[in-house]
Amino acid sequence: AEGRGGRTVYSKIATKKWPSLEGLVQLVKDFCRVPVRITLLGKEAKENVPEDDHRSLPRRVLTSVNSNVAEKGRFIGAEPQDTVGHATLYCMHAGQLVHELHTDAVGQVETILYPGAFFLVSGEDGNYDRLTPDKIAVPSRFALLDIAITASM
Repeated sequence: AEGRGGRTVYSKIATKKWPSLEGLVQLVKDFCRVPVRITLLGKEAKENVPEDDHRSLPRRVLTSVNSNVAEKGRFIGAEPQDTVGHATLYCMHAGQLVHELHTDAVGQVETILYPGAFFLVSGEDGNYDRLTPDKIAVPSRFALLDIAITASM
């Protein structure tokens, strides 16, 4: 097996003792580590928004037929999303916290995960309450997994 790229995870003969289940699972996780880069997209929440700023209006008002807020067929507040820097994300697997992730100034965070399904939750002190998608599936491959997550209020 080693001639075809296989790797011995545990050897009872070499260690002279029986393996524990937790130890074997941890060895397999370490072998199957996958680098993951998450980019967080969203609109930065502005603290001092003037009252006449139309971006605070509900979408149904902005898109109504008689709305005078539209400009040249494009609605105010429909700008492309920016990256969100200095945000906190919690990465969970099977209901347990795996990593507390912090985006850098350009809205990216790099971490190492193992194959499986992970849930992402925004930090409680953050400005965002919803992440889309909030579940990521990490495949069993050894290449960088690049994911874009959209944060919304």
